[in-house]
Amino acid sequence: DATPDTITTPFIITPPISRVDAKSGQTLRIKLGSNAGLAKDK
Repeated sequence: DATPDTITTPFIITPPISRVDAKSGQTLRIKLGSNAGLAKDK
């Protein structure tokens, strides 16, 4: 029940908004924005 302004995630998806027509596809990139929340020993 959080608003988009208060949510923090370590990932960035680009493009953030895109239109996908019928019978077509869209490639999304998932990038790690911040690794502060990830384990240090991995």
